[in-house]
Amino acid sequence: MFTIVGAGFGLYGYLPAVINVSRNKVVLAEQYRQTIESRPELEQYKESIEWRPSIAEAFSLASAAIIAIPPLAQGKLVEQALSVKGIKKLIIEKPILPRPDDSSALTETIITKSKRFRVGYSFLYTDWYKELKKKLQSPAFSLRIIWSFKADHFFRDKETWKRYHSAGGGALRFYGIHVIATLASLGYREVIFSRLEGETPDQPESWSACFTGRTLPPCEVYVSTNADQSIFHVETLEPDGGMSLIHRENSPFAVSRTSQGQDGRVPVLERLIHSFAHDDDEYIGLYQATNDLWKRAELEENEAN
Repeated sequence: MFTIVGAGFGLYGYLPAVINVSRNKVVLAEQYRQTIESRPELEQYKESIEWRPSIAEAFSLASAAIIAIPPLAQGKLVEQALSVKGIKKLIIEKPILPRPDDSSALTETIITKSKRFRVGYSFLYTDWYKELKKKLQSPAFSLRIIWSFKADHFFRDKETWKRYHSAGGGALRFYGIHVIATLASLGYREVIFSRLEGETPDQPESWSACFTGRTLPPCEVYVSTNADQSIFHVETLEPDGGMSLIHRENSPFAVSRTSQGQDGRVPVLERLIHSFAHDDDEYIGLYQATNDLWKRAELEENEAN
């Protein structure tokens, strides 16, 4: 049985995905009841929830835990879940912790505890990722990923940890980490440059970078979180100068809402949950490579400043 910690994406994203995949009940702490009851799209899942007074009691009944809370608080909850003998599987939202070194350390701790785990790098479960992986099997002159949108905290002028680099937010740590995980999975290991820009150093609004990998074309990345237009483009420049579009939409995800009214990311989260059917070694290597590439990107950014 799964339990979920987190009142935001944990409930409107992971809760439908888990129930859709497992068809079993989910055990939740009582503190989330009001959130569930306030969201009409979660009405259909009420009968699939078993309530317990606290997170600790929910953990005691669970065999798998999803932790989707702000990264500054996430480490403590992961450690708590690791101490529960009955919990065999973990899903942790990205970034694991605000800093790459700390994320690496917690990743290694999870490995030593022999718990199966996944991290919510949802780009890896999109259709365009499969196309990109196939495309890179053929020669290409360069790869470019452009992601521009207006984050909710800019649109609503909202105070949230997602604004702050130091808290695990911002253009690189909260958004760009998706791209870093994608590139790490494809074999990119080096960073040519990495730059953050924003009105204040701790609230970066955009991130630009270039990555390289053995036998891979250089990849240019640009992420803008305070743009007026929403675009997500993945494209390769061919040796003959032609452009090959892999994905050209206004979002990395197929739809903003599913036909059942759920968040458009629910289908990719279902694929993430299904990935527990696969061997863990590949994922462990991916998460280690992601942490390392993330660290290199931040080192390059610090040196540039």
